[in-house]
Amino acid sequence: MQKLSIISLIGMTGVGKTTVGQILANRLNFDFLDLDLIITEKTQQTPSEIFSLYGEETFRKIETEELENIFKNHDKNLILSCGGGIVLSEKNRELLKKNSVVVWLLRPLGEIIKNEEILKRPPIHNDINNYTELFRQREKLYAETSANGLKIEYTDISEAVENITDFIKSDLH
Repeated sequence: MQKLSIISLIGMTGVGKTTVGQILANRLNFDFLDLDLIITEKTQQTPSEIFSLYGEETFRKIETEELENIFKNHDKNLILSCGGGIVLSEKNRELLKKNSVVVWLLRPLGEIIKNEEILKRPPIHNDINNYTELFRQREKLYAETSANGLKIEYTDISEAVENITDFIKSDLH
């Protein structure tokens, strides 16, 4: 049974999970958590720093531990923004599906790369080909994880928030 009042946002880096999540949380009067920010607070290192210093495997282990902690400590009224690679772990996919309604956010690549900071993030490393290859690798995992939730393709943030809000309200009634 899904906990409807926990909404997990997934998707590639730069699709707007944090921005959409903050607006959505404000609109619904839910709490908002950003998994990458939680990791940064706990480790005193950004995900980029953890990747650089310790590698992706270490980051993914920390990510799973913090995801478990979130679901242990929150059971309602929460919007959770997840990192782009959260779906790489089968355990994470199962945790997300079991404990929340998963919303997969997608935006056109042309919109995403307007923000040059996004391309600097690991594992993209300023190469648009890395981004498109990562998307190809993760697409099925995003689809599987959000199969019982919602897939939102958008260009306008307010449109995404509206669609998610409508979905949540229709499921509550």
